[in-house]
Amino acid sequence: MTQLPSNPVAQKKILVLVGGGTKHISPFKEAGDRLGVEVVIGSFGNLNYKLEHRQRLFCGDQDIADFDVLYFRLVGRRAEDASLVAEYAKKHKVRVVDSIYQKGYSFLPLKKSQEMMVLAENNIPLPKTVFGSLKYLVDEAPSVLGFPLVVKGSYGKQGHAVWLIRDSAELAELYTELRGKEKEGKRFFAQEFVKITERTRVFVLGDRVIGSIVLRAKWRKYVESLDISYLIRPGLADGDSYELAVKAARTLGIEVAGVDLIQDIFSGKVYVLEVNSAPRWVRFKRETGINVEKEIVKYLSSL
Repeated sequence: MTQLPSNPVAQKKILVLVGGGTKHISPFKEAGDRLGVEVVIGSFGNLNYKLEHRQRLFCGDQDIADFDVLYFRLVGRRAEDASLVAEYAKKHKVRVVDSIYQKGYSFLPLKKSQEMMVLAENNIPLPKTVFGSLKYLVDEAPSVLGFPLVVKGSYGKQGHAVWLIRDSAELAELYTELRGKEKEGKRFFAQEFVKITERTRVFVLGDRVIGSIVLRAKWRKYVESLDISYLIRPGLADGDSYELAVKAARTLGIEVAGVDLIQDIFSGKVYVLEVNSAPRWVRFKRETGINVEKEIVKYLSSL
């Protein structure tokens, strides 16, 4: 793991917003106190306004226009609130992180299907992908991707809504299982199964990387059951992988990102698996000793 230099601290008034309670984002306030930076933590649930003579949007009793920088730590189901804040901030020239919230997309953060389109259009290497109705996946995915393949829900987070499909029978069974969710409006896509035993999580802040850790792949045991004993692949080189991670995050307008990179143990090809705008960092902090909240506050102060 390589750590790059931090950005200098400047005096800014920062608001960190989250959907739900604020207790788990209190380390941002603590980091601000140590750095001498004014950091306020708030919840999207506390947004309010009155349409009188002047249109003002508040978080609690504080006008959002009075802040220099806003950071959306976790939006979740608060897309309506995030859009409301982002539009208000834009009118009052308040910087929003991540900048994707000021790019005019209809739904934020991006669903996986839209995220992959944006990445592909900017030549970010991704596993081969087929998107469409479940019937379309059943009809087209095997011929394009072969077996095994992976089916994912565009709504999935933290490894949920992901299925390894080994043959046509399993694909047909999954089709039946997911039809109800599709009728509810859920969307799915299929990807080639890239043979990996680990993935590299790279933490990006703006145009730099603060570090990375290696995580076990979801289907590590299955891959290890294959005849891979003769394969020797070098690990991802920090320089190349970091450059790719930063490019992927920048392409999506995500400034605080956890970018998952994978390397096929057969071909050696490197892919971006996911760009997470709200990565968990408990394990990262434990393994690297890096105070992520402090580094984020430094970054926000430098904008």
